[in-house]
Amino acid sequence: MRTKIALAVVAVVVLVAWLLIWQKLQTRGSLLTAMTFATPQSGWAVGAWGAIWHTDDGGHTWTQQNWVRHSTDEAHEILYDVRFVSPQLGWAVGGYGTLLTSQDGGQRWAVSKFPGWDFRSLFFATPQSGWIVDINGSINHTEDGGQTWQGQTSGTKSLQTVFFISPKIGWASGCYGTIIHTEDGGSTWKSQPTGGDECFNGLAFPTPQRGWAVGTTGVILHTEDGGQNWKPQQSGTEKWLNSVVFSTAQSGWVVGNSGTILHTDDGGTTWKPQDSSTSANLESLFFATPQLGWAIGNSGGGRNLQTVVLRTQDAGQTWAVQATISNH
Repeated sequence: MRTKIALAVVAVVVLVAWLLIWQKLQTRGSLLTAMTFATPQSGWAVGAWGAIWHTDDGGHTWTQQNWVRHSTDEAHEILYDVRFVSPQLGWAVGGYGTLLTSQDGGQRWAVSKFPGWDFRSLFFATPQSGWIVDINGSINHTEDGGQTWQGQTSGTKSLQTVFFISPKIGWASGCYGTIIHTEDGGSTWKSQPTGGDECFNGLAFPTPQRGWAVGTTGVILHTEDGGQNWKPQQSGTEKWLNSVVFSTAQSGWVVGNSGTILHTDDGGTTWKPQDSSTSANLESLFFATPQLGWAIGNSGGGRNLQTVVLRTQDAGQTWAVQATISNH
């Protein structure tokens, strides 16, 4: 009898532990596209149907945050990017020219609309100074935390992502081999030759000189001079690469389709695959410390669409599925 009770207790403990790892959240249209963390505990993920999810325990549990839609279009849109500069202050952008701003950690979101725009990415170098890029190559800049925005001339027709290392120095990238650079906060943007026509989905600059761009067909480009010269590095894959993060000038990660995770500890001289334990298309990557990071991705379609959140606590030597979000 005691043996049966002990086995039952063990089974309950194992079940609870399993549920903590494989937490399933119910939501319509669970495809998620981007994630960010303000602290190792406080993070957000955004995606289809204007979804915003928040965790305050390092990703163990996620709750949905709501914002007021004013039209049918907004109910169907995708939020493509999210950034928080503190646990309270953050922004999200998406289709139909949608800009969301929160000053209380996402409990409330103020909605601004820019008709005719299709925002893809945003970056804030300070709580006041930020940029938004549009899929058609447009750039908007704010110097007052997003209260007002001014257009900047990019000289290009396609932008997917933007990255600033200071309020003055930044880069943006897109399709057709596009990478552009500014040294004056975006007053002027200059094209940087890449020698190809790939779509660059991710940018990372741990220093003003050393940077990486990743994109379609497994492309990884690296610069040692702030982008004056971009040279290819061997990724070992032809999968689409969607996001790149460097915690130091030597240590970085890339995620992409079909569960692809690559890591380098020598500045990209060698890129080695890491086991993601998933076949999902990984869309976004964030490291809060050199050891602690998350990746988010999607697999399936329709009612079989499922989003997974991966977590590592050992610089990617092991990745575990921390949560799943299903569409049924």
